[in-house]
Amino acid sequence: MQAMLGLLLSTVTVANEEHVIDFSKLMRELRLMIKQLPNWKFILLWLVAITAALGYFIGQVRWW
Repeated sequence: MQAMLGLLLSTVTVANEEHVIDFSKLMRELRLMIKQLPNWKFILLWLVAITAALGYFIGQVRWW
């Protein structure tokens, strides 16, 4: 989590007193992080995201 926060903060630049996110640098850093990530961790992260999304959608259904 700290690495992701540091990554996001390192891509934010100040231009004319406005915070601008450099998306090209962000995408480059994310690609580098994904290449270094083992396959099982990559699959685990996707499973967590899919489970969270399913939980959200199931929570939106009125069951009674």
